[in-house]
Amino acid sequence: MSIEHSITQLDDDLPFEHRRIKILTTALSLLLLIPIVLQYTLLPTAVAYGLISLAYVVLVSFHILHIGKIRSDLIFTKLYLLFTAIVSVRLLLDPDITNIVRLLSLLTFTATNIFILPSILPFDQFLSVTARVSAVLVVIGLFPYFGFPTQFGFFDLSLWGARIYWYESLQPITSIFSNPNQLGGLVLIGSIGAIHEFFEHSENRSALLSVITLSGLSMTNWRTGWVIFVISIFLYLSYMMFNREVFAIAVVGSLLSISIGLLMMFDLVPGPHFLSEFSIGNRRTRWIVSVQVLFDQPLWGYGFSGITELEGGASSPHNSYIRIFTGFGVIGGLLYLFIVVGTTVESARRVKTYQGVTLTILLISFCILQVFNQLTFIGISMRSTLISLMIGYFITGEIR
Repeated sequence: MSIEHSITQLDDDLPFEHRRIKILTTALSLLLLIPIVLQYTLLPTAVAYGLISLAYVVLVSFHILHIGKIRSDLIFTKLYLLFTAIVSVRLLLDPDITNIVRLLSLLTFTATNIFILPSILPFDQFLSVTARVSAVLVVIGLFPYFGFPTQFGFFDLSLWGARIYWYESLQPITSIFSNPNQLGGLVLIGSIGAIHEFFEHSENRSALLSVITLSGLSMTNWRTGWVIFVISIFLYLSYMMFNREVFAIAVVGSLLSISIGLLMMFDLVPGPHFLSEFSIGNRRTRWIVSVQVLFDQPLWGYGFSGITELEGGASSPHNSYIRIFTGFGVIGGLLYLFIVVGTTVESARRVKTYQGVTLTILLISFCILQVFNQLTFIGISMRSTLISLMIGYFITGEIR
């Protein structure tokens, strides 16, 4: 049961209640977004983590007081619990501080994102808030172009020390983040949220949000985000121009195309020669070394702390799937794949509403993102939080 149903079933003045709920859910969405963004500023790490923990205490308390129930897809809940059990056993075999912290994060923050937050953060409202926060951060990121100071308390707005690929006279924007890719990760979700809002309501402000967020994404130099956005538009068009069956085929086809392309890059299946020459941002060597390391300990892997001690690039593979396989062995890696890819495919197959289309697009976006980024759905990083939250919208059945 979502927050809208929980509150409005007791009230007769629905227009007033809808406004009240919108204000409330906006506040709850900001309560989650602001702390996870602040951890990438100059704010002391301990303070940032403290704010995140406080936000989760408030959100969980609100759920207990106003919702009180948890519902979820049985199959994927079992997969999550089995994955959690594998991770728990592996990390308890090496009970150092890094492994214990990661395990606690999986059992608390990640579980909350998947099973609790979707019922108190309505999907449309969360995307709407994310789009507006993203747009504001993009505008703030433009300040250095106009000669404004780059230091505001805990915020450093300095431009990135490189050149924008498509316009070398400008440097990439970072806004309040320490890295343009972090801004790009949030703005990608914001741009998809803005487009979702525009397609549903056809409002001028939604179109403006789309322009601002997409412009911001283009000025981050985050090529992965550019590719994901193009795929997202392709999937939207496949649904709007055809039907849900074609959309599901397009989703599965996109995943298969990316998988086959990656296999071609490593000459595992026949393909164009130029693909085998891609460095993939210097990831090729890291991936190869990581897989070789996995073969030495395929059953249990090395745990999170063990990965950091590996050499030759395996300690930082820049690939979430490889990181999980290396950390928790073949069984843990396959379970992680089943959860991340399985929810995406099932979401596409079960699409009934436009909300379901957007959720599926966000899920496949995170599937692709994790190929080139090592942040999994475990943790309190911004991307980990958003990945697990979107998985949660599907598993809890809030969106179809």
